[in-house]
Amino acid sequence: MKILSVLLTLFSGLLWWEIPVFCLLFSIVCIAIVIYKKEWTFWYKIVTVISVIVILLCIWNWDLHVGISILEYFDKL
Repeated sequence: MKILSVLLTLFSGLLWWEIPVFCLLFSIVCIAIVIYKKEWTFWYKIVTVISVIVILLCIWNWDLHVGISILEYFDKL
């Protein structure tokens, strides 16, 4: 489980800008793995913090795309 959570965290941390939906899902899975294992070692704490940061970055990226779409729509009017 440790290797899986590290790989998912690494993947989502590197690609949050390109595919935010999958990175959001991967981060949620990583947090679910940590909660399922119920081990609060230093390693899992770092994975959890990075996953939360990636979730916030994905939300920020989505918000940015929605805002740009709204501006482009009103620019056409």
